[in-house]
Amino acid sequence: MRKITTYLIATLFLALPALAQVESAAYMTVRLDSVPAIAQDAFLKLDRNTWVPLERVSEDEFAGEFLLLDGLYDKIAQPDVVFLDLHGREFSVDEGVKVHISSSTHSLTDLQAILSDEVDVVVSGDIVKQTLVLEDTDGKLLYPRFEGSAFTLPAIGLGEIATVHAQRNNGSSVSYAFGRDVDIAELEDALDI
Repeated sequence: MRKITTYLIATLFLALPALAQVESAAYMTVRLDSVPAIAQDAFLKLDRNTWVPLERVSEDEFAGEFLLLDGLYDKIAQPDVVFLDLHGREFSVDEGVKVHISSSTHSLTDLQAILSDEVDVVVSGDIVKQTLVLEDTDGKLLYPRFEGSAFTLPAIGLGEIATVHAQRNNGSSVSYAFGRDVDIAELEDALDI
């Protein structure tokens, strides 16, 4: 009977974080090569209201890496590259520019390598950015600064817990927990004490 109770409690602990977090996320990397010298800035436009800046990595290259979480960004991204000149005017992509965009889907448990470094998380236009808050393992709250439609999720160390909370325009809320792992063997040991 005690084993069944332990199993049910462990299942409950495992199910609670799953209710609060997504099961998978898309990780997108972007690299632009042979960018003309006139380009001062480059952006990736994911949809009409969602754009993220790309970082200049050399004289003729821009790059970016982004995490797209269900609930924070639900649309299928068909990105366009936008360049700005010295005066902030948009200009179209030259045929000589090489655009490399790759995307992969990962379960959140497989994201630890990505989450061990800072990563930019894309947020769609139906999320109220002022309500988005991060909570670390010590309960400290952080209100991130957005660049375009992305905020930086700080690095999450192995065994740490970080939570993201936000509200949508329709009043519903979104919450995700990262790094919350429950080891059934450790839980059984703790319950036997």
